[in-house]
Amino acid sequence: MTESAGKMPHPWHRFAPDSIEVRMLTDLAATLKVPLEPRALKLPSGVRAEVDGAASDDSVLVKVVATQGTVRSAHRNRVLADMLKLTWLRAAVAPKARLVLCITEPVAPYFSATSWPAQAAHDLGVDIYVHGTDGTRRLHAEQELDDTQI
Repeated sequence: MTESAGKMPHPWHRFAPDSIEVRMLTDLAATLKVPLEPRALKLPSGVRAEVDGAASDDSVLVKVVATQGTVRSAHRNRVLADMLKLTWLRAAVAPKARLVLCITEPVAPYFSATSWPAQAAHDLGVDIYVHGTDGTRRLHAEQELDDTQI
């Protein structure tokens, strides 16, 4: 991106500077106290896979789902695909990475405490954060899910 009106280039070329995705990543970075920027990770096979945010040392990998309005099953499927992508990338190139899926409030019901996606996220080590009007918060931070809630 080129500089204009004396401003520095925007580091998140995939997202417009005033987009919800940038707000989500900025708020999440502040919450986690870790700078995050989009990154393409290269696998040993040569395949490249992008994440929406990553710490400079790949200790944190993030996907954001900025769904607004009515949430449909296709949105749920996207969230689950992003969770799969994060777990795959940890297994393939960043074995010690903390995985974070940051979602908007309309998507949060898919991760209710008694839902299978919440249990899967817990079991796979994916932290779910919800971005809302009151900031970004971790979902089920203090709650341990068990097998009876599937």
